[in-house]
Amino acid sequence: MKNLFLLSVLGLGLISCSSTKNMDSDISDISWISESEKACDSKVYICAVGFDKDENVADIRAKQNIASYFSTTVSSDFQYSKQMSASDQGIIETASKKVSESVNEKLKAVIIAKRTQKAGKYYALAQVKKELLSNELRADIRAYDSQLKTLKAQGNRTNIPKMKDLMAVRHLLNKKFIIVSGYKIPEKVSYEDVFNLRNAKMGGEKIHIKYTKNFPFSLKKHLEAMLTQTGLRVVGEQGADYTLKAQYQARKEFINVKGFEKYTHTLSLSTIDGKSNNIGTLNVANTATGRSRADSFLKAQNYLMKKIDNNFENLNIK
Repeated sequence: MKNLFLLSVLGLGLISCSSTKNMDSDISDISWISESEKACDSKVYICAVGFDKDENVADIRAKQNIASYFSTTVSSDFQYSKQMSASDQGIIETASKKVSESVNEKLKAVIIAKRTQKAGKYYALAQVKKELLSNELRADIRAYDSQLKTLKAQGNRTNIPKMKDLMAVRHLLNKKFIIVSGYKIPEKVSYEDVFNLRNAKMGGEKIHIKYTKNFPFSLKKHLEAMLTQTGLRVVGEQGADYTLKAQYQARKEFINVKGFEKYTHTLSLSTIDGKSNNIGTLNVANTATGRSRADSFLKAQNYLMKKIDNNFENLNIK
């Protein structure tokens, strides 16, 4: 992930370089080489200096240093961290990657404000307006707040996994916002709200899962773990409050490559309440190529699991 972040920064550096590179004509006033805060108003801009024997690399390093301003690691201050189960641990890594990608995209607005040359080295001063970044981050945070408020109002237990994911991303975006603005945006939905929703659903309700015979074992374990997160108990057919029909199909596709096989892997999930009403559906499909059907499934597996996670609320279990 760190390498991905570095490549993204290099990319924005190359994209944002201006076509005309004007050197700072006043060589006597280059104090910004060692003290970038002297070259820009820190209340308005974030600034950073980069240098190298190559002029292009100096520009890129200046922009890298702007990016490093935001590269705060995900610390253990998540309010729910002590309450997280082992199955929740991937939430932090996924949220961190998503926020890093978002911030990298916003940092394409970084410009090179000054350049100069001294003692055989090129120096570049990169800067970006704090107001621009804070406005974009604020808009992102408000969008997450809107989603969380909607999911909380619905009150469905199958919303809980998605709420956890959204809360983690929102938390990290707020940390970046604090860096730029100096204050945080209060939460509309708190971590406590998410856990209270889960605890309120811990009433011993049970769900029975009807799998097709060929349903992959790895997807069974993943699906059952997701249901357990919501406070449901997976049981046999007798006495279940809900039934989940879980169907899997692998359809062979044409491929004109010797030694390889291509399959479309389809999951169809539907929930039925105690009154035999269909209350939710979740359909996922992915096509992958491999040496065999099993190899093809292994390549599609992570995609299928991610789609289950991202759309779990569609099962609509109260």
